[in-house]
Amino acid sequence: MYPHAKLSEKQLAQAKPKDKPYKLSVGGALFVLVSPGGGKHWRFKYRFLGKEKSLSIGMFPQISMKMAIEARDRARKQLSEGIDPGAVKQENLKKLRKPANLKSQFRIEISEDGKLTIETDIKIITLTHAQTKALHLFLNASPLTSSEV
Repeated sequence: MYPHAKLSEKQLAQAKPKDKPYKLSVGGALFVLVSPGGGKHWRFKYRFLGKEKSLSIGMFPQISMKMAIEARDRARKQLSEGIDPGAVKQENLKKLRKPANLKSQFRIEISEDGKLTIETDIKIITLTHAQTKALHLFLNASPLTSSEV
């Protein structure tokens, strides 16, 4: 369980859909909206210029609780600097949709402890040493034969 979290990742994984959407609070204005279809959508509720807003962070389990908390904390930092995190997200999405940005630059770094970091204009992905090793094995694996499929 994360400090101050009202919900554990295990409880979230076990949450079942109901007839109507419902919220499960993690705390600090971060919650999961569980849809009747079973989708679990991370949301961060905030106010900007007096208006209540909700920032969509992604879906569980693709976005873990730790990742959602980090995203919420980044959004809070933006708010403290007078920046609307929802507007920043929309701008980044617009940039992605433009054909000129298909050639986006990115940075790849492998640290001494084996962590792999891939950074683009809008996203940073960090893999642990074990995940990096598994990715390396996957990328270097021979193609599957029809009997293995």
